[in-house]
Amino acid sequence: MSRKNFTNDEQRGRRIPGACKRNFPRCEATGKIRYRERKDAKQALGHARHVRAIMENAGVVCRWNIIRAYKCGFCKGWHTTSKELFSPEQEPKTLVVAISSSVTEDALQAAA
Repeated sequence: MSRKNFTNDEQRGRRIPGACKRNFPRCEATGKIRYRERKDAKQALGHARHVRAIMENAGVVCRWNIIRAYKCGFCKGWHTTSKELFSPEQEPKTLVVAISSSVTEDALQAAA
């Protein structure tokens, strides 16, 4: 008979602070927590805001800085992120490379 190592809180059936109430699956592509619905991700954002406020009032720096939710293109679920939404002015400039017409003509002839 193996004996599990529990903390006092686990033995008493108390929830450990910071532990997730529900076990959400992870996105296979990103490894982030996958929320099935937008409301679950929004609830996580609200909880993070609440925890940050409590910690800041106590004079402790909180590193849990999620600020928005977004829909994942891979798993079709919702994730949270600490990155702000980029506006068109903030997006990095793309590098445009012009290819000379002689190079493209040579490539077309070689492909034919």
